[in-house]
Amino acid sequence: MKVKGLVLVLSLVVVAGMVRSVDAVAAPRFASTTVVQESAYGAGSADLEFITDWIVRRSPAHAPMLPLGAVTVRHTFTANARDVRLSRPNGPPVPLPSSGREGEELTITSRSPDGGVETWGYTWHDQGWVLVEYHFKGPNNTNSPPLGG
Repeated sequence: MKVKGLVLVLSLVVVAGMVRSVDAVAAPRFASTTVVQESAYGAGSADLEFITDWIVRRSPAHAPMLPLGAVTVRHTFTANARDVRLSRPNGPPVPLPSSGREGEELTITSRSPDGGVETWGYTWHDQGWVLVEYHFKGPNNTNSPPLGG
């Protein structure tokens, strides 16, 4: 009887040790990865009003000088690789994000039908989107804003 009891106790100790080691292996760590989501909006899209409003609220001194044309929104952020792998795209980022994580980037580029291009680059810093770059190229390759703009 003592031998059977000893075998049973040893079996339980071995099984418990195996469960612990399986748990340690079952929780792999995933590296972070950079995610780039890019969405395009055609000239005349209803979403352009939201995009214009977002730009004006965050950088009123650099409000669009030209009416928005075809717009590309590029959102760059770092995420856990496992979360990225398991998630599905949520569609275009309109309305644009009101919050973010330190270092996230958002670039909005508008190309008007007459050849004008405006680009705004934002980075999330200290609880807000900060304009870090702005580029303007007017119609016919001019670098000056339109009169009155």
